[in-house]
Amino acid sequence: MYWLVERGCRYVVLADCGADPKPCFEDLGNAIRRCRIDFGTEFDLDLTPLRDETAADARRHYIVGRLRYTRAHADTLGWAPADDDRTGIIVVIKPTVAHAASADVRQYALENGAFPQQTTADQWYDEAQFESYRKLGYDSAGAAFGGLKALGPLAGRRGLSSADVAALFVELQGREAAHPAAPDRRAHATSGL
Repeated sequence: MYWLVERGCRYVVLADCGADPKPCFEDLGNAIRRCRIDFGTEFDLDLTPLRDETAADARRHYIVGRLRYTRAHADTLGWAPADDDRTGIIVVIKPTVAHAASADVRQYALENGAFPQQTTADQWYDEAQFESYRKLGYDSAGAAFGGLKALGPLAGRRGLSSADVAALFVELQGREAAHPAAPDRRAHATSGL
């Protein structure tokens, strides 16, 4: 994420797959702090849907937020001085096992209680572990981007234009706006996390 912010990307997808059993989003928090310190970039993210522990299906695989670049950072990137729109959209994907997960992924989670938050120090995956993480990642990305109408015209096409990418992110952000978090949860969004 840091390098994307340094480049001034307006559309960012972050897969947070570090070991984070609580979850406390340490890696994400560290990246946000570094971006704020080095570039002045601010983030508007509500992590509540990723943490909701009231029911397994209440947790979500992703959230959509905003980021805002400073005028000084935009100047270093060569953005036009008249370009007052220095905002971007960020999608944070945090794979989560829910009741809707496939039977083999749920079975692996039952057998391995730390899944999908197993330590990243263990790089020796067996076939079951690798396939469980692959399938969960695939389903998590599908939860975020699946069903977007803007994907329809892109079927079978090679490559995406800037306008195509913008349309996908704008639609995703609109879908999120149609299902906002509970009002008492939105208060946390402006605190940086």
